[in-house]
Amino acid sequence: AWDTWLAAWAGMAMLLGWGAWRGGRRLRTLVQVASVLVGGIWLGVMIGQGLFVGWARDGVPWRTAPALVLLTAAAALLPLVGGRNPYCERVCPHGAAQNLLFRLVPWRWVLPGRIDHWLRWIPGLLVAVVVVLAVLGWRGDFAGFEPFDIWSAWWYALVPGVLWVAGLGVSALIPKAYCHYGCPTGELLRFLGGKRAAWSRRDTLAAVLVAAALALTFSGIGA
Repeated sequence: AWDTWLAAWAGMAMLLGWGAWRGGRRLRTLVQVASVLVGGIWLGVMIGQGLFVGWARDGVPWRTAPALVLLTAAAALLPLVGGRNPYCERVCPHGAAQNLLFRLVPWRWVLPGRIDHWLRWIPGLLVAVVVVLAVLGWRGDFAGFEPFDIWSAWWYALVPGVLWVAGLGVSALIPKAYCHYGCPTGELLRFLGGKRAAWSRRDTLAAVLVAAALALTFSGIGA
């Protein structure tokens, strides 16, 4: 039953986040509220670094969690096909909660351009840290790099809890602050989306991470 509800919810949310189906502001707000209530509070489903590393090490759970596998595949493949990122735009409960809070709070905080530029490097650096630690065989909890497990466990560790509260709090003043300045999973999905004809900063980071992973793998160094 859980897989059925997840497949139905994720499929509908992605459809409503794609092209002509995106709808007006009221429809987007309705989908965001549903994302928080259904995807976050009820199903507690989010993809993240802990999931990626765990599957890379232990295998993909085709039989035990097929709907989650399909959701993850869609989140990764749809940006390649259409350039958009419907998972972050429609399915992710944390992103939806940020959008809703930003609309409810009347105050706004605009970061200076230089600060905004440097803060946008943080998600990519977090991706680099996760890749290096995973290749080195670190056995810690990679889900701790993000606040997403709070949606399913409702407080299980200090760091994700702090990220959850701080990310939503700041996002009430700065639109989708956590998405832009702190989310490594969103950064991975952004690698795949968009229409880029020239080499970009993200391409450089991806190439460096691949080279580092290869070097660490064949060096025999372990965490």
